[in-house]
Amino acid sequence: MKRMRYWEIGQDELESLKENYLKIFEEDITDHTDNKGNPAEGLQPRWERWLQKNVNGKIFPQNITELFVASFDQLCDYYDAFIGLGIQEMVFDATTNKSVPNREWTELEDIFKYTKGYDSDIAGFFMENSELLGIKTCYYCETAYVNTYTSWDNGKQKMRRQFDVDHFIPKDKCPLLALSLFNFVPSCQ
Repeated sequence: MKRMRYWEIGQDELESLKENYLKIFEEDITDHTDNKGNPAEGLQPRWERWLQKNVNGKIFPQNITELFVASFDQLCDYYDAFIGLGIQEMVFDATTNKSVPNREWTELEDIFKYTKGYDSDIAGFFMENSELLGIKTCYYCETAYVNTYTSWDNGKQKMRRQFDVDHFIPKDKCPLLALSLFNFVPSCQ
């Protein structure tokens, strides 16, 4: 497996990359109005509430954006800490004698839901930064080309991608890393 070039770029470029990545979540961090005009709770207040209910905030950063741009080494520490909490996706309900979704897990999964429209924005972020990050081939197989190209759609030029964005630390094992920049790896399908 090939290493991502995150730490090979200059410090200024890296900080700029993080700032641009955080713009994806800018509107959703605090309480806001959704696209239908309804009040929506922001990611940060929901994260703070989850921390307070489940871990008293001592293991993970209080500011959710720190999770989004934490280094891969930090992500590994957060992963180990999360696994150490023993929070399971499903729990046994003695009253129904069945496994049911664990509230702590589903709340966390909902906060960091990758497919809540973020997936296409994150893929777009990697398309825009493909040259800077040296995205040329799949980071797993190193043979399939993963690239961007432009095409015309209804008279407008559009940038397209020929790659997927994979989670190196699987989001189904640790949902709190599902939106972390340095957990993403461009890959072939």
